[in-house]
Amino acid sequence: MVISETLYIDVTLTYASNWKTGVQRVVRQIVSSWYASNKKVELIYFKNGEYWILPSLVLNNIESLYSQHIPKTELLRRYFFKHLLNPYHKIKAIIPQSFLRILLTNPILNFCRKTLIQTQIPRNLIKLDPTGSQILLLDFVYDVRQIEYLKEATLNQSVRLTYFNIDCNPIVAPRYYPEDLCEIFNQYVTLANYSKKVWSISETAQNDLKRISKNLQKEVIFEFKWLPPFEFPTCVHSDFQKTGAQNDTYLLMVASYVPNKNHLGFLDSLLELKKKGILIPKIYLVGGQYWSVDGLEAKISELIRFDIQVEKLISINDCCLGKLYEHSLFTVFPSFIEGFGLPIVESLSFGKPVVTANVTSTGELLALPGTIGFSHEGEPSLTMILESLLISRELLDTLASEAEKNRNNLGTWKEYADSLYDFVIGKGK
Repeated sequence: MVISETLYIDVTLTYASNWKTGVQRVVRQIVSSWYASNKKVELIYFKNGEYWILPSLVLNNIESLYSQHIPKTELLRRYFFKHLLNPYHKIKAIIPQSFLRILLTNPILNFCRKTLIQTQIPRNLIKLDPTGSQILLLDFVYDVRQIEYLKEATLNQSVRLTYFNIDCNPIVAPRYYPEDLCEIFNQYVTLANYSKKVWSISETAQNDLKRISKNLQKEVIFEFKWLPPFEFPTCVHSDFQKTGAQNDTYLLMVASYVPNKNHLGFLDSLLELKKKGILIPKIYLVGGQYWSVDGLEAKISELIRFDIQVEKLISINDCCLGKLYEHSLFTVFPSFIEGFGLPIVESLSFGKPVVTANVTSTGELLALPGTIGFSHEGEPSLTMILESLLISRELLDTLASEAEKNRNNLGTWKEYADSLYDFVIGKGK
């Protein structure tokens, strides 16, 4: 049997979804770094029970690059998918599960759902022969057929699988996630049991996976490494000036609008401080909208009634996000549970202090200069830390000085991608 020297990278979900979560940004950044370094890699996409090899660098510009290979009907489908995804999740979140199961058995509705979610394969692609291949699961796998395919391929076709472990949060804390996502995630995570190697983005993520995966082979090789910050391009959008961010003194929270990020806890703390007579700067909330945070809009309205300015931005351009980091007073990342916490290192890369929780992986990142931690259940609370920073310029200046001095020591994506590549193809195959 011939062992392939090419590393095949599963990017099925990122390619098909047009999502812009931290996971998808990580996928695109690692892939781009490998192609820039001329690594021997290929992107693969699972559809109709098979893997297909995608064109090089298809992730760099998923909307336009190679669009000549994509039928106009498919481009139209992607347009509707992009604009209907958020309403779809909002409606789905409020429908009772029992009624939802009845709807999903309707053949017409089921066909429409699959048409929205599934993506056409560009023309003239080569089908992957998995025998003896090396596959990196860089993306989440949410297709039961794909999960079973990979298990069978490792057992009967000598596929060497590497599992890229972002987190185990839907298993560790299912209360923060939709029920159907938790169900498929429980199946996806079993792929670690069939892998030769597991790479995690934090020690927390690694330990969670070890604890959850009871059937891990003893010879599985583990490694973890924190993610570096993204590099943000110079902002050239004139419409960004509408936010007035460069002229404001403001606090910034960057996090998807999902329950585990704890937007409500942050806003409650600000309201508590306002009632104590403390001056509250303007607040910018920035993130993607993937499923609902109950009560968020009502809470924002409540703060506005108390003369606290809150502006909610959704899925802004990376360059505009970089400008928001650059001009912020400090940033807040109050999540209950995280596999890593990219906004923490992003903020620090601009020399901006970060307030974050002393739990899970964000607790790990408190080792970085410029961070300050709080406890969800004890002291110091988030309210106490925010009060200290807002009334004590000395503390804020100290943290800002620490962050500024260390901003260039957070690593680069080239270094990260090289380390991951060496781990996957290196000794211990």
